[in-house]
Amino acid sequence: MVNAVEHGQFEAVKWLHLQLHQPFSMDIAYRAARHDRIGVLEFIRLNAKHCITSTVFHTGCGNKHLEVAKWYEDHYGNPRK
Repeated sequence: MVNAVEHGQFEAVKWLHLQLHQPFSMDIAYRAARHDRIGVLEFIRLNAKHCITSTVFHTGCGNKHLEVAKWYEDHYGNPRK
């Protein structure tokens, strides 16, 4: 799953989760944020909310993926407040 996330293979991520029942983890969410994979983050949000933490926001910011930070704020608010 890690390779699929890092290489932007969203359909493979969905297939691995839905067909092979591979679970998500916080590490997968952080890697999605690090590689600017908004679609994967949204899929994780819908299927494993517990994996999305403020570290996703900070990882997005730290890697200059402002779309990730905006996505996080839109769904969870600003973690810096």
